[in-house]
Amino acid sequence: MSKQKQFDSQKFCDAYNAFASRKVTMAEAAKMAEMCEPTFRKYLRKLLMGEPFPKGLFEAEYIWTLNGDAYKDEQ
Repeated sequence: MSKQKQFDSQKFCDAYNAFASRKVTMAEAAKMAEMCEPTFRKYLRKLLMGEPFPKGLFEAEYIWTLNGDAYKDEQ
């Protein structure tokens, strides 16, 4: 059984913001987030569609907003 890799939520947020503002390509944003491009695209799609991220994907559980902001889920 493989363990799910955890990613840095701040890097993902920064990469999303750079991509959404057209400062970088998707490939560059994926590198910023330390993900391969298909993985970045997968989680970007989840974010934009309002779907939940898998538990444990990031080092802490965050609630994401469509403008790429995140706040920690204190529940």
